[in-house]
Amino acid sequence: MNIKSSAFCHALPSYKGVDPMSLFNKTLLSSAITALVASTSCSVSANLLEDSTLDIKLRNAYFSKTDKYNGVEELDAGKTKIRQWAQGVEINAVSGYLGTDDFGIGADASYYGVAKLSGDNSNTGGDLLNFNSRGTDMNGYSKLGQGLVKLKALDMVNLSAGRMLLDNPIIASSGSRVTPSSFEAVQGSVEVAGARFWAVRANEWSKRNQSGFNDFVTGDSSVDIDNITAYGVAYEHESGLGFELAQGTSKDYIQKTMLDVYYSFKLGEDRSIDLDAQYYTFEDDGNKWTDDTALTSTSKADKLDAKTYSLRAAYATQWWNLALTYTKNKDDKAYYYMSGGDHGMTYLYTSMIVSDFLAKEEDVYQVAFDYDFEALGVPGLNASYSYTYGKDGEYVSRGDADNGKTYNEWESDYSVSYTVQDGPLKDLSFKYTYANYSNNAPAAHTGDTFDVGEVTDNRFFIDYTISVF
Repeated sequence: MNIKSSAFCHALPSYKGVDPMSLFNKTLLSSAITALVASTSCSVSANLLEDSTLDIKLRNAYFSKTDKYNGVEELDAGKTKIRQWAQGVEINAVSGYLGTDDFGIGADASYYGVAKLSGDNSNTGGDLLNFNSRGTDMNGYSKLGQGLVKLKALDMVNLSAGRMLLDNPIIASSGSRVTPSSFEAVQGSVEVAGARFWAVRANEWSKRNQSGFNDFVTGDSSVDIDNITAYGVAYEHESGLGFELAQGTSKDYIQKTMLDVYYSFKLGEDRSIDLDAQYYTFEDDGNKWTDDTALTSTSKADKLDAKTYSLRAAYATQWWNLALTYTKNKDDKAYYYMSGGDHGMTYLYTSMIVSDFLAKEEDVYQVAFDYDFEALGVPGLNASYSYTYGKDGEYVSRGDADNGKTYNEWESDYSVSYTVQDGPLKDLSFKYTYANYSNNAPAAHTGDTFDVGEVTDNRFFIDYTISVF
């Protein structure tokens, strides 16, 4: 053994002043490190690829809407009806993380494209496709809806920056059109002892029906809003008790606070009673609210100071749910849009397709029922119905002789959906929603505090997602 080692060492090249055995050991160590790094790099690259996904989502959407007052059809921009049909595509690329199990970096991107299939100038309404400079629907749009860099650390910290979808009680993306709205933002979250702390700051956004990213604006679109910031904490105990607290501010415009506390009583393996209590406050945050005359005329003085309470109780089983909800608006009309046209974001169960039922001093009552037809041997088929009634909501318009008069509003919402369970078209889904809204306010008082007197709203969606990898 010694002889072979000695012979081998003597066979090594001779370097003046360098011990051949020492050189051999260093070479061996260097090779081992190189192999280890290469192995780790291969492992990291493999994990990056294994955790990456690419899918293509196709959505076909058709909207049909009619507004009437006293039987006479009337819609914004002098249109009597809205008939719109469009086809959309989303290409969503989600990467895994490059790094170790504890630290990693990745990037996500999404392309959104929409083409108009039908809808002439006499019956378009900007729902699926926004208006162009001529006041008619554009023929389509495309955009980089998402493009972000993301970081993770220690399975508890997540950071992302760029164009992204947001989902929180203050500012969130809307997916009720062909493609979702998205934001240019920075957001982060930390999970500690079962609680999730989060924060976000958004500077621009892209609407759900157009291309491009734009500044946030006030309700009358007269003033830009620099940014929207929001933060919150959420926690759910294994007992079924949970809460979420969040606050957000549109700089110099509006501040919104939300507290949601819920609890689920288990009555057996497949039954429970679910209780939910919510509290919102809406306040002005500076001169950009007081300068927004389109809004201050419908709130008291030049200030916004509204509060909303909501209580919900639901009996849930494996196949169906029945829920009762009561909501009360206090002190002012609740204005929960963080910027003009942001589609709003509340977790209120009484915020419906047509009306949000947020008039000043309004009492709102709702009954809702949903059913899973798998109980009858038809998996994938689901239906829901809700009836919402708003009582004694005040018409608010300073300087109007009818200021303070109260009116009632009511809305029925239906939804039926079906998802193919197997075969070559597995996961192809169909959804139809129908809303019927009415109120007893005079025509002069609709369109702001209350919606137009009578509204019927039909929406059809066909969704199919192709998983590339």
